Amino acid sequence: MSLLFSKATLGSLTLQNHLVMAPMTRNRAIGNLPAGAHLLGPSAVAAAGDIYTDAGGMKPNGTPQAMTEADIKSTIEEFAQGAKNAVEAGFDGVELHGANGYLLEQFIRPNSNQRTDSYGGAIENRARFVLEVADAVIKAIGKDKVGIRLSPGCSTTCRCMTQWKRITPILCNSSILAGWPISIWSITRPWARRRCPHQ
Repeated sequence: MSLLFSKATLGSLTLQNHLVMAPMTRNRAIGNLPAGAHLLGPSAVAAAGDIYTDAGGMKPNGTPQAMTEADIKSTIEEFAQGAKNAVEAGFDGVELHGANGYLLEQFIRPNSNQRTDSYGGAIENRARFVLEVADAVIKAIGKDKVGIRLSPGCSTTCRCMTQWKRITPILCNSSILAGWPISIWSITRPWARRRCPHQ
């Protein structure tokens, strides 16, 4: 048997082979949102550029509603429930998508998070949502089954390094993530070299 198809270990997990599914995010809904859904974000800030819609082709990005604290709490619970569902369905674990402009990263980035409450402003506050999601998911399925994907360089919300040297210690040294297997951290490579307007 080749090495590719032989068993492998990832933290405490024993995998049946050396193949790991990369994150995939392709969603389809009539009107680009399911019926009754609302576009939410850390702040009411629209991402620059356009988005492809099945019904109307390229359209300007919509402006999200700023999430209330109740929205944040229910979203954290949804992350935890989603992780439970994945494990019950037979997945080995889950990876939190904190990169490429998705919700977790939107809270980290100062250009998409312009909140003035305990989830915005200082870097410690902007990291809070990520840590609370990680804490809830870890409690739901166990630390060894949870990974996180981060993009310290470029993303759709801020195509440059944004105070990352200060954000990294906050995430890595938190009591929530302490002792996380290093193999479960996924760090993406920067897309391009651009000066950050927030540095």
